Amino acid sequence: MNWTKRVEDPNVWRIYRATVALSIAYGMALSLLAIFLDANGFTKSDIGSLALVFGSALSPCPW
Repeated sequence: MNWTKRVEDPNVWRIYRATVALSIAYGMALSLLAIFLDANGFTKSDIGSLALVFGSALSPCPW
């Protein structure tokens, strides 16, 4: 059975594609920002702290 036949609503697939595209964009932004900050003299610890804050802002908070 083709798994796309299970979900026939086209809006679900639109949301899925938008989510994948947004996830790729956030990943690219995070990786390019790390390269930029490294080239401009930030320490690895600073870059890690910024990545932690950026990543935690993207994920849903459990509280």
